[in-house]
Amino acid sequence: MSRSDLLQAALSQKSSSFYARLALSTLDFTSLNDNDSNETIMVLCKHALSSPEPVAAICVYAQFAGLVRKAFQENQYHANVATVVNFPHGTNSIEEVIAETKGCLDDVDEVDLVWPFDKYIQGDKEAACKMISEIKKTILEYNQTIPSQRNPVQLKVILETSAFPGEMIYDACVDSIRAGADFLKTSTGKHSAGGATLEVAYDMLRAIKDVKDQDGKNANIKISGGVKTVDQAAAYIWLAERFMSGSDEALTEGKEKERWVNAKRFRIGASGVFDELVHVLEPDSERMVQGGSNY
Repeated sequence: MSRSDLLQAALSQKSSSFYARLALSTLDFTSLNDNDSNETIMVLCKHALSSPEPVAAICVYAQFAGLVRKAFQENQYHANVATVVNFPHGTNSIEEVIAETKGCLDDVDEVDLVWPFDKYIQGDKEAACKMISEIKKTILEYNQTIPSQRNPVQLKVILETSAFPGEMIYDACVDSIRAGADFLKTSTGKHSAGGATLEVAYDMLRAIKDVKDQDGKNANIKISGGVKTVDQAAAYIWLAERFMSGSDEALTEGKEKERWVNAKRFRIGASGVFDELVHVLEPDSERMVQGGSNY
């Protein structure tokens, strides 16, 4: 199937309880607002804890990560805790970002790094990729010290794809994976040029598949920035499954083991879509997430 045919087929996917449940299970439920507080983050946690399907992670600023971790532990809720570093502009020095990363690792399972995308666009690819490799090195060193029952911390690289000329995105993805990214992530959700698009997701998936075929290195994808409807979530889920597995046959109930799309490989970073996902599964629900982020 051609690129245009795949994108058109993805756009044809519609809201359903299946897609809503799968989207919730892969959701990085996010709040990255300037006015975040312990109270607003606890509200976010309460929404996650009462969700009809457990979310994949909650993503918050580092100062709130311990609060989220505690809420999860007290409620025996199994989801990851994520935070951001070098956020949102990607302009701090490597030394500053290493220190920022070291300061959050005890409380998180995932670090979402804004790489120096402006440097990459301007031609200094080595400096941009060095940021990834140095932060990955910091995380790997930390992972060697954690108890065996704890999962290793993963690195998600925020590309800020909307800032890129289209022809550069594929190469940026390949270089990021080879520098150490465990996940490629579209956007901060804060850039004026916008967030995720299906066209960009296609190029990211192509890079992930090509590096796997060429180098044997696995990488995963996170869609963030502007996913606000179940239809949109369904389109990204279908595209990822169809592209990476070559079929959409596993996008039915009971085929979880055969499905490429799961929380280990695919994420949607958002909060704005949460209410709609829950409403599809619980039509009588009147919950409303306040203070969320479209990140």
